[in-house]
Amino acid sequence: NNRSEVVSMCLEEYTQEYVDELHKIELERFKKKADEAEAARDAEKTRADSLAELARRYGIPEEQIVAAEGK
Repeated sequence: NNRSEVVSMCLEEYTQEYVDELHKIELERFKKKADEAEAARDAEKTRADSLAELARRYGIPEEQIVAAEGK
């Protein structure tokens, strides 16, 4: 009787450790994706600010600068 109880407890503990590890891995993946998304937003904001600064400084419409970038 005690043996089956011990086996059951061991399985529960192993399963919980496995689930905890999966949660940890998923949380790390989520954080990495969130960091990458934030970096992309920051880069786009920097680019937009730079375009606005160039347009202001040289009196050129931003659309013209964007068009020249693609060439």
